[in-house]
Amino acid sequence: MTIDFIGIGVPRAGTTYLSSVLATHPEICISHSKETHFFLTGELRGKATPREQYYETDGLNAIERYFSHCKPFSVRGEFSPWYIYDTAALTAIKNEFPDCKYLIVLRDPVSRALSAHRHLLSGGKVPARFEKAAAARPEIIEQSFYASYLENVFSIIPKERVLVMIYEEMISEQEKTMETLANFLGVSNNFDIASDDILQNASYTRALPLEKRVYGVLQMFPRLHKIRRAIPRSLRITLKQTARNKLSRRAKPAGEETIAELRSQLIPDIHRTEEILGRTPIANFIGVRHFYVGVIPTK
Repeated sequence: MTIDFIGIGVPRAGTTYLSSVLATHPEICISHSKETHFFLTGELRGKATPREQYYETDGLNAIERYFSHCKPFSVRGEFSPWYIYDTAALTAIKNEFPDCKYLIVLRDPVSRALSAHRHLLSGGKVPARFEKAAAARPEIIEQSFYASYLENVFSIIPKERVLVMIYEEMISEQEKTMETLANFLGVSNNFDIASDDILQNASYTRALPLEKRVYGVLQMFPRLHKIRRAIPRSLRITLKQTARNKLSRRAKPAGEETIAELRSQLIPDIHRTEEILGRTPIANFIGVRHFYVGVIPTK
């Protein structure tokens, strides 16, 4: 089998939304798990990945499990936004799928860093205050310096096989973005971007108050595995996201001085990114606006 396209980055920049849009297209089939991490090296995430579990032992045959639901002639794709940070993964993908195309979504780098903090906080992994979290987990800010990662991507993959999109433009210029995306992937422009079910991030939920209470109890008593397994998986996911949302709301926003200082540090990298992509300016990256998790507006 083959993979026709892969979303390789960046985290907290709208890849879940983009994956949801692509999944509405009749010619496209997205992997069962939106993020397979199939080629990712374990060192990057600090835990075993499918690369160690399957790829290095069973080869490409193992990846078919993620696309077993796809029709024979569908355009197949997946999103693993951590690939952009993993040279070994990018090299393996290029070698295994020489005709593969690559999607990258960039977001205002300050907004991305703030969103990364909220995401990590939702899992209880960092302090609530942004400054303390960034000191404990330097990657929160470091991964917003895009230029070096883009240069590495283009040193491995030909530029013509990579489409770089801007999160803010996906919001404000949806139809233009989808037309560009369709042309790049070689499919008709038949995306259902008006669907109310398409979300910008999987942490958004419509969980009922009762579900919130139930999962809250299970979070307090993690040994109640039998009760947990008795709950349908779809409901467990909803409840889990509800609990995470509650944690993320505890985030203490970065102060204006912190944001100003961070943006001043990022400005040289933003200009470098513009030079690499051959476009200027990129959205409003040097402006002052920044976005948090929410639903992307539709017409």
